[in-house]
Amino acid sequence: MKTSIPDAFKNTVTEEEFKFCSRCEKPLFKQNEDDEEVVYMIEKCVIPGDIIYELALCLTCVEKAQNAMSEESKENMQQFMQNKVVETLENDGPINGLIDMIDPNEFKLSEIEGNYKRFNLMGYFRGGEFAEKFPVVCISEDIMAQLQEQLSKKTKEDLDDFMDFMNDIPPEFSELFDKRKPVFI
Repeated sequence: MKTSIPDAFKNTVTEEEFKFCSRCEKPLFKQNEDDEEVVYMIEKCVIPGDIIYELALCLTCVEKAQNAMSEESKENMQQFMQNKVVETLENDGPINGLIDMIDPNEFKLSEIEGNYKRFNLMGYFRGGEFAEKFPVVCISEDIMAQLQEQLSKKTKEDLDDFMDFMNDIPPEFSELFDKRKPVFI
């Protein structure tokens, strides 16, 4: 299977494309000609030079997690992100080291790694290509922590339950997940 998925979004264990949703195990690529192509998100938590975790979620699983959020959490996150977008625009572009939204055609991991100590990287795909109308998003550990603070207690518990399938985290990183699994959906 030939794709144009950048290496930064491939599975670091197999060095290949993610083939199944990490949550429901739905195939992410067409199995035969009659199948619809699946839209899916790949998210990685990165320390430059190393991956803490990575996952691929089909859009159905992303939507389930988003729909499980309380109204309070949705409103808080929406307001927080609107404020960050305004801040980005007022600074005439990305807030390097905090949040970047990158055109998939211009994405180069090497160009953004130097701006962050630890960050979450997220991209949406359809088959072996970037999905249309979705930027690559890079969010710093600090912004991720601030986003987590916007969530209600119930939403945090629900997301922890949703993310319980992430059980292959390397032992040396387990202390990073004592409080929350820092997924951005």
